[in-house]
Amino acid sequence: MAWFADVDRLQIVNALRWLSATLKVLFVTVGSIAAVVFASLIISIVQFQLRLSEARTQNGNITLESIALIADYQDYISERYKSLRRNSETLEQRRIDYQNKFSSTAQLITNLCTTLNREKTQACSERLRTLLSDSNNQVDAVIAEYKPEGASPSASVVTLANELKQIISSGTVQTAQSDFLSTQLSVRSQCTILTRFVSDQFSNTSLLGVSPELRMTISVQCREGDGSIGEPTPIQLQSVQNLTTGRGSGGIDIRGEDVEGTNVSGVNRILLSELVFYYRFYNWLTSFLGANVRQFILSPPEFIVILLVIATGTLGSFLYNSYVMFVAKSQDEFPTFFAILLRATLAVMCALVIYILSRTGFVAITDGVQRTNETVISPFVIAFISVTAGLLAERALESIRAIGLNTLKSTRRDDEPEQRSPQPSGN
Repeated sequence: MAWFADVDRLQIVNALRWLSATLKVLFVTVGSIAAVVFASLIISIVQFQLRLSEARTQNGNITLESIALIADYQDYISERYKSLRRNSETLEQRRIDYQNKFSSTAQLITNLCTTLNREKTQACSERLRTLLSDSNNQVDAVIAEYKPEGASPSASVVTLANELKQIISSGTVQTAQSDFLSTQLSVRSQCTILTRFVSDQFSNTSLLGVSPELRMTISVQCREGDGSIGEPTPIQLQSVQNLTTGRGSGGIDIRGEDVEGTNVSGVNRILLSELVFYYRFYNWLTSFLGANVRQFILSPPEFIVILLVIATGTLGSFLYNSYVMFVAKSQDEFPTFFAILLRATLAVMCALVIYILSRTGFVAITDGVQRTNETVISPFVIAFISVTAGLLAERALESIRAIGLNTLKSTRRDDEPEQRSPQPSGN
């Protein structure tokens, strides 16, 4: 019985050891992933602020609000263009429907007039086409006018005339043409708006918000995409004639009109595009994490850099613990939870002190980029030094102690009063 009790106790101990090791690995893994994600986010925020600062040196009007306006402008143009494409496809379908109905009706009228009076086929056809938007009661009057004198309409003429009356009464041709013209008018209205908003006369936000390829696509779409049907208009209305004559937009001024906007002239287009990409990403992130993230992005640069130091210092400590666990020969060599936490605390403090020393000039980690007479420290350099401080916390601590001792020694020598040499006596 005692032997069985010892075996059970050993199994429990082994199970607890395995559970402890698993939890340690899980803790280090999750902590490492969180540190990587947080550090990556902070680096991107620092990069965004640096690019925004660079854009402001090129044009003082650049702000986060102006970047938001450019992004909204791109969305507006994109939605407008998508709507234009959908309406253009609908327009093509309605053009085909109108052509088919008009062609079949025109063929019916031609057959009717040919059967009625071959010598007056053309005059009869033109007269009947004018009745497509009129009453079908006048069809009989036209037949009586163009039939041969003394002859009665044949059975085939009566059949064709009744079919024409039904088409006029149902208004199929008129409805098809009305749908086509209304869609064509909508497409042209959208083209007028789009060609004005992407005008080459713009020298500010609008041009920077729309790529040259999209402007060319809109130009071609609006000049070639909503042309006339290439057939005679059956409903002889002056307004209809004005709408259906010519190809494309009927002379829409592709140059557009200049408008007032946020002047961002002089700013590199690629730089503005990157800023818009950053803004879209943070806007998407805000929708998940809440509006407070926006204020976090707009935090002072030094505060963001300190967060970067903390995140990457923690990342260095988890990198160290991951390596220790990886090379450990047994679970007994894994660091304890307290050691993991203390190592992370020590790493953060060392990384922060190293950063402070770099700002005071004791450690040179600048990237040499000068803007407005101020030395800018690269976020990647800061991240590397902080990760190194976290990974080599012992060596970092020794370096900090050495720098501190040297500083205190030099300060003490400066504070000591000068010792005067004794004056020789007169004797």
